[in-house]
Amino acid sequence: MNTTTLELDLPEAIYQQLERQPPQIRKTAIQLAIEAIADYVEQEAKLAAGREMLLRLPEEAQQYDDTPPHDLAARHDDYLYGEG
Repeated sequence: MNTTTLELDLPEAIYQQLERQPPQIRKTAIQLAIEAIADYVEQEAKLAAGREMLLRLPEEAQQYDDTPPHDLAARHDDYLYGEG
């Protein structure tokens, strides 16, 4: 796996909190940074896919006949709930 080296400057108070974690659950600053960046990238990819889908909706909607029935206002319960 190829890697890129980054420098991480943590505020001393945060670093001390990290160091006070019990050894059995403690993660290194590097491990936490890698996990946080991976989570961020994954979340942003999902959001980007959602944005792209929303931008395509107008084009997709043009394929369908979106003319409502002439009696929609009077018979909306029938159309929604199958009553009548």
